[in-house]
Amino acid sequence: MTPLDLLDTFEGTPAKIALVATYEFDPLFFERRVLRKRGFSGADRILILMDAGRYQELLKDGLPVSGFNRRYLVAPVDRHPYVFHPKLYLLIGERRVTGIVGSNNCTNAGIAFNFELCSTFAADLSGKDNGPTLFMLREIFQAIRSFAGDAPDFKATLQKEFFARAEEQHPWLADGADLKNQLAVELLHSHHEPLWPHVK
Repeated sequence: MTPLDLLDTFEGTPAKIALVATYEFDPLFFERRVLRKRGFSGADRILILMDAGRYQELLKDGLPVSGFNRRYLVAPVDRHPYVFHPKLYLLIGERRVTGIVGSNNCTNAGIAFNFELCSTFAADLSGKDNGPTLFMLREIFQAIRSFAGDAPDFKATLQKEFFARAEEQHPWLADGADLKNQLAVELLHSHHEPLWPHVK
């Protein structure tokens, strides 16, 4: 395994669209540290999907930030009686796309201090053969898109302003695009059904 500084990873891809799915979200850390990285600072659209219960606690405790639902959109995902627990990051730039699948919440501890397990996938879209990597990046994109279905108050807006825009920029992100899974790797999650049958 290679040690990875996620803040440095966020610096490497100037994104137009940034998507995050997380259980816990720390808006103060996000605005002070993450939003200043190139992957987020120049993005036209930034979406944070987070657990609905944690979202309500954020609002109850007060928000010591200015960008919440202004500079970036935070949408609560309700999986009652369960929690929304993925940790996915996707930075979609014009010439480069980076995805992260890991164990780290979008918090100070999860990104800046803890030892977490993460896999990163990055594709330089300058004409190189990125087939296997593009497949994994699309898996991350489609997972985040499916999670957004459980944010019903935001669903239509998210589809129009985030997911459709991303597919316009990179048509290979669309579900029906022909990408070969040369790595024979699939992104599994338990959002809609238990994971064990898929593993078997």
